[in-house]
Amino acid sequence: MQWFQDYWWVVLVAVLLLPAVCIAAFARWLGTRSALTFDEKIKSWDVFVKLVSALTVVASGAVLIGKYVDQREQAGRQQAVQDARESNLRTAEFLRQKLTFDTERHQRRRKLFDEAKVLAARLANTRTPAALDVRRFDELYDADLIGVEELGGSVEKAMVNFRRKFRGEPGAPDDPIDQLSLQLAHACEMEMKASEDGLLDQHKQIAALVTAGGEK
Repeated sequence: MQWFQDYWWVVLVAVLLLPAVCIAAFARWLGTRSALTFDEKIKSWDVFVKLVSALTVVASGAVLIGKYVDQREQAGRQQAVQDARESNLRTAEFLRQKLTFDTERHQRRRKLFDEAKVLAARLANTRTPAALDVRRFDELYDADLIGVEELGGSVEKAMVNFRRKFRGEPGAPDDPIDQLSLQLAHACEMEMKASEDGLLDQHKQIAALVTAGGEK
């Protein structure tokens, strides 16, 4: 209750002033009762004062209890906000570490993909490919690209198709080998674009978490 937080003291003052108003009203009312004796008026005042005092104590206690409960709720909300802020910062730190790892993987992917594209183009357009190029392509196919290319992705499929065509293995596609080389280059660019988009998304997530974590 926002209004209670701002005006609880007004409520408390009103509760404390209420007995004075009631006493004045009761005194005026009692003054109109000329039939009552002096002792009866004294007893009436005694009962009235006790009743008003009891009601004042109860009302004042209720206001103070309400203020205490409201302060506890406000402290709970502040603690929840603080916990959420700390959680956001911890998550941001974890994402920073992941981003560092993914950035290194991205850079390694670009280097190896560029090498694979150059080798494939050279093998596709050379009548007698150099043994060194053939061996290096096999190294990329069998080892270096594992963990860099997407599992079951377009680069992996393009590498398989190119190697089968180059070696004349069963299941090779009908496309000419130079076309398969271009397909491999296109697949590499597509996976690099997806990798760049993933890094950008991580940057945005970290920025959002840090911004939320720094809000007061």
